[in-house]
Amino acid sequence: MKKILIISTSTDEEKKIEEVSLHHKKDKLSVSTLATFAQDPGWWAENEPDALIVQMPDDLLIQGYFIEKMKTVIAREVPVLILCPQISADLMTLSSHFKKIRTIKTPVNPFFLFRAVIDLTTDYGQGKNQIHPRFATDLETVLRCAKKNISVIGKLKNLSMGGAYLESEGKGAALSSGDLVRMEISVTDKKYEFDSRIVWAKELLELGMGYGLTFVTTDQVFDHLFSQL
Repeated sequence: MKKILIISTSTDEEKKIEEVSLHHKKDKLSVSTLATFAQDPGWWAENEPDALIVQMPDDLLIQGYFIEKMKTVIAREVPVLILCPQISADLMTLSSHFKKIRTIKTPVNPFFLFRAVIDLTTDYGQGKNQIHPRFATDLETVLRCAKKNISVIGKLKNLSMGGAYLESEGKGAALSSGDLVRMEISVTDKKYEFDSRIVWAKELLELGMGYGLTFVTTDQVFDHLFSQL
């Protein structure tokens, strides 16, 4: 069981991680928001987590207090995930302090948050660590391409911080390299959407197609669309 401690003013991040982890039962996580920087260094030594998630406050003065506390009470070996609305110069100094640290801009999507936690707490072995480690899944997914006015229904087979791999039934590539798509992932009664680009499409040995995708930002989508006008 991997212990994940969250320092935040709410339990929103805890709920996001737990919601997605329900569909990844092999990834046993114990998530708690009980940690605070009010506890002394001794408490942190006795309750060292497998990963620490810190929701940074907007106030730069309080943020500075958080940063100094992290350097003081958190061991350098503890993987750290920072959630913040924007990167500051003080936050950048943490990259040279902790051995493994990630930063995600808030608000954060549950899938990105969950994958970041798994990335932080997984030892992929020497020579096997990837820039964007992949995580197996089997979620119902729809790729919608507005330009071609088509939708492809399939199963998401793996996710990474940078992209995804999806398999659909039927031969013949409905989508091709370079196509911009909206990826809709269904989890129970909720849907999550990502702007993505098809990197490659290939026929599988069995009946079906495989699609490799990379996630893109809204700005990149706009740039692509404007270039077509």
